[in-house]
Amino acid sequence: MVMTTAPDREEAESLADGILNNRLAACVQMADIRSFFLWEGAMQKESEVALYIKTTEARYSDLEAYIQEYHPYDVPDFISSVF
Repeated sequence: MVMTTAPDREEAESLADGILNNRLAACVQMADIRSFFLWEGAMQKESEVALYIKTTEARYSDLEAYIQEYHPYDVPDFISSVF
């Protein structure tokens, strides 16, 4: 399971489409969230879309590379856990 966020539904769906079309995951789920975070020394409050990506260990490296290349954020979050 890998989690990342996108700034809006359009960007989230674009990432999900690319991830699935490239067979980097079997499923991507999305949820609207509200994020509070520090960026460049200031508190930010933004609406975002969380992507929950179900992948395998074998596809993990390719998935991470894909997100790094196509994510709209300068520094995308990328959280993974193994079950």
